Amino acid sequence: MLKWISIFSLFICLNSFSKNLGHRAGGGKGEFHSDLPENSLLALKASLLGRNGNKPIQFDEEFHYLEFDIQETADGEVVIFHDKHLTRMLPESRNYFQYKKILSDKKVLNRMGKKKAKLSDLRIKYLTLYQLKKLSLNFTLFSESSKVPTLEEFLNSAMRWNLKKPIAIDIKYINTKKGRYKVLETIKKFKIDYMKQIDPIFTKKYDMSRSGISFISFPWNFKSSFGKKWCSVFKKYGHNRIYRAQKHSINLCK
Repeated sequence: MLKWISIFSLFICLNSFSKNLGHRAGGGKGEFHSDLPENSLLALKASLLGRNGNKPIQFDEEFHYLEFDIQETADGEVVIFHDKHLTRMLPESRNYFQYKKILSDKKVLNRMGKKKAKLSDLRIKYLTLYQLKKLSLNFTLFSESSKVPTLEEFLNSAMRWNLKKPIAIDIKYINTKKGRYKVLETIKKFKIDYMKQIDPIFTKKYDMSRSGISFISFPWNFKSSFGKKWCSVFKKYGHNRIYRAQKHSINLCK
């Protein structure tokens, strides 16, 4: 029995040790900055500049790449957010009156195809960026940094705070042609403005594009957000592979 407990404990330790510290910008439950909201500017700043006198974790060997998730709003803006549902990261307790207003908005209801809706029905794709920015992330500080950032805000902050590690953009929910091109054009600009001017620090466990910029996704997310017909467009923008999330040896564009 003790033997199996020891083996199980070793497995947990090794699994934990191999985790990418840059997952969801290093923030969120189970991540390095567990008290900071995942995918937020607060977590990004702490990971890239350090916090409370500690060194930035981006220079740690276990920070393989800065990973973050993208979704599209109702008005074609691209934001950094993981979940399909809103309330884990944008809790009702912090946003009661804002949610009440959103759920009574006829334009939101029309986008949902409903006359009445519950909070659990809401998705990023039904809200405009303005509406989304009225909601606060699950953190104690009330500031602009506790809002859901746009892709531009996130990347501009990464440049300002001296990102040195590669990035991996996890495609979640992109719904329109406008949104798809916005993702590609924004990443293209970031590559020209920043990534071409630095030497990204690659770790031994980093197994993606040596350009320092990669797209990852689960097959079902990539299929619904882009689909293989967009693979030729990705290639024109310099991305020959879309790496499968958690299994980077698989190219979703094959």
